[in-house]
Amino acid sequence: MMPFSVYFLNENLNMVKNFLNLKKPIKEINVYLKKATNIIDFFRSEAELYEFREYLLKLLNKKKKDETPNQDLGDFQTPLDFTYKICQYLQNHNCNPEILLEPTCGEGNFIISALKIFPDIKRVFGVDLQPKYEWDFKLNIIKLRSEQEFQAEINFYRLNIFSSEFSDIFNNLEKYSEKEFLVIGNPPWITNTELSKLNSFNLPKKSNFKGLKGLNALTGKSNFDIAEFIMINLLQNLMKRRLRGKFVFLLKDSVIQKLLIENYRSSLKLSKSHALETNFQKIFHVSAHGSLFMSNFGELLEHICIKQPFLENTKNPLYSIFGWVNEKFVSNIENYKKYEWLEGNSPKIWRQGVKHDLSRVMVLHYDQKGILLNGNDEKVDIEKKFLYPFLKSSDLQVKIAQKSRFEVIITQHKLGQDTKLLEETAPKLWVYLNQNLDNFNARKSKIYNNKPLFSIFGIGDYTFKPYKIGVSGFYKKLNFCLIKPQDDKPVILDDTSYFLFFEKLMDAFFTWILLNFPDIKEFLSSLVFVNAKRPYKKEVLMRLNYAKLIEKCTFSNFKSFYHENLEGEFKMQFTEADYNTFKSELKKSDN
Repeated sequence: MMPFSVYFLNENLNMVKNFLNLKKPIKEINVYLKKATNIIDFFRSEAELYEFREYLLKLLNKKKKDETPNQDLGDFQTPLDFTYKICQYLQNHNCNPEILLEPTCGEGNFIISALKIFPDIKRVFGVDLQPKYEWDFKLNIIKLRSEQEFQAEINFYRLNIFSSEFSDIFNNLEKYSEKEFLVIGNPPWITNTELSKLNSFNLPKKSNFKGLKGLNALTGKSNFDIAEFIMINLLQNLMKRRLRGKFVFLLKDSVIQKLLIENYRSSLKLSKSHALETNFQKIFHVSAHGSLFMSNFGELLEHICIKQPFLENTKNPLYSIFGWVNEKFVSNIENYKKYEWLEGNSPKIWRQGVKHDLSRVMVLHYDQKGILLNGNDEKVDIEKKFLYPFLKSSDLQVKIAQKSRFEVIITQHKLGQDTKLLEETAPKLWVYLNQNLDNFNARKSKIYNNKPLFSIFGIGDYTFKPYKIGVSGFYKKLNFCLIKPQDDKPVILDDTSYFLFFEKLMDAFFTWILLNFPDIKEFLSSLVFVNAKRPYKKEVLMRLNYAKLIEKCTFSNFKSFYHENLEGEFKMQFTEADYNTFKSELKKSDN
């Protein structure tokens, strides 16, 4: 199907010919087009007039427009029928704007729908970087004007939203501070890291956007969605000019959560926030979890957000509330309040598994004949001393760890250890590592810069403790897995896993029982957003003070829970004296 602007062109060929043959000065053309379209400065230069003519010819000479999203810009255009539903929803909820701003307007479907629905809009400001969208947008405005009258004057800016020129737009908006604003759109769904990999120019100026320190600034925590940057930049500019109105954007759920965090941190003046669940898969054919974020800006400051389905027909739709309570950010405030007594500091430090970013080289397995192979199915002959049983996240979805499927090469026992020693202590391993030197040098993470050859991270004394309780960071279903040594060696976990570590089996065993109590899982579920890429992170696990649970739990209750729920998984004899010793030590650790 041809885009509707092409239909319009085919149906109005005389108009098109006039555009192609116009010989008047730009000023005269713009005066004429202003009367016909309400667009101010339709062309900003002779070059743009020529560019538009070329674009018209290109549209008329092809039957179907290339509708492939522009990956470089995280580009997913919002269908017109859906933007219309959104504007109808806003109108039904007492939204009646006079000024409209769309910072990433693309073909302008939000603006078209808003002009159809909101009769009091006086001024429209649309922004996009791509020339093809500017001309599509303006053709769509021409078509709309041929169908209905509207009073709004329209400004279009072709510029990079990460440039200083974008902030200058808000200087033009300042004079409308008494008017009701609607700031609306669908920003790019891509991260700064993904754009960097594409060598994109469409990036914010390089900076430590979140003010992170040390390793956090070098690893995944410094990665952020471009939409997050755009939203915060928008709100800061709106707040600076003391503007007020509705802030409505289609956002990934993770971006909405970060926006609530930033609102708390920087007082962005958001209030009455709603996250209306939207089927991104159905609308955009992408596997992202997102919602229509709707909030007031410029008036009050509130730190909660109501989550409910979009366009729910029932009078009392199901909903939950997430956000800040008692200076803590949680995913479900109602549930959190029931288990808030577990909030605190973990008695033991949760550690992350080993990070090497080179699975095909570092993670090995045995074939049916007992031959050791790497991820490329190449035979490997190295000293067994440097091989350890290895569990991935997917191996932790059981109560007790089974025999590991993999072995992992451990080149260091502490961070920064000189790996040159391996040349003498493990000559076969040294040869193997050097055979793969190019692969090691190709690792992209900055944490490996200026570190010894073949360095790994997430390594320390804790890595080699015999007993562990592991949990996958990736899985939605929370499970605590008890891990014992295999073949007289401690088991190593991958870097998508987190674990507690112990010298004694009894301590690990008792902790494992505690962590399986329903109260623990209910508390953690009230903190995490299960649709996140990695719901159970270290910072979440460290908020769980499981020592508080044992204070409420008698030996009789503890033992009964074990017999009824876990004894079938792992049998172990223990006495009340063992329990009291563990309880006493845990209390000391908690203090």
